[in-house]
Amino acid sequence: MTNLVILCVALVAFLAYSEACRCQSQHPQTQFCNSQFVVQAKVLRRRTINRGRNVVYTVTILRDFKDDRRRYSTTQNIYTRSSSASCGSNFNLEKEYIISGSINGQKWNTDLCSWNTRTSSLSQYQRTALDRGIYKNSCSCKIVECSFGGSQCPQPTGGSCVIRSPADVNCWYQNNSCMMSTYGCAWHSPACA
Repeated sequence: MTNLVILCVALVAFLAYSEACRCQSQHPQTQFCNSQFVVQAKVLRRRTINRGRNVVYTVTILRDFKDDRRRYSTTQNIYTRSSSASCGSNFNLEKEYIISGSINGQKWNTDLCSWNTRTSSLSQYQRTALDRGIYKNSCSCKIVECSFGGSQCPQPTGGSCVIRSPADVNCWYQNNSCMMSTYGCAWHSPACA
């Protein structure tokens, strides 16, 4: 009987652990390029739907960084899961965010693994990269993150830039982007090098 109880507890713990949300760390440029929408928005309302499993945020879109020609209402509903354990994003009412995600039909979706950050938390470089279209115009360049560092990292190619040291990844995320240059893709700034 004791073995059965232990087995049940272990199974429940395993299932609970496997349900937790896990996101791979990614450079904001990579998250920008992999998203179907990236907007600056002010959060107006929060409503729970589907018996509490999902949340709909009603936002006012202040700026669309991904598609200048997209036609939509300046008030948009953005859907997410209700808890961070199931990868749901949480936004504070009356605050401004950069929100990114996917569009399925007319439904805008985001999650905890998308680039969702308070506008006030952006670094100066990130603001510039959004405002001047640096991220938008650099999607042909891929960013490779090398978690083990040193000589084991791949060499940059004409189509990629490499982050070699995981220790200072925040510097790369906040102060640099991978852009097309005369000889292929290269880091935009000498910062973090």
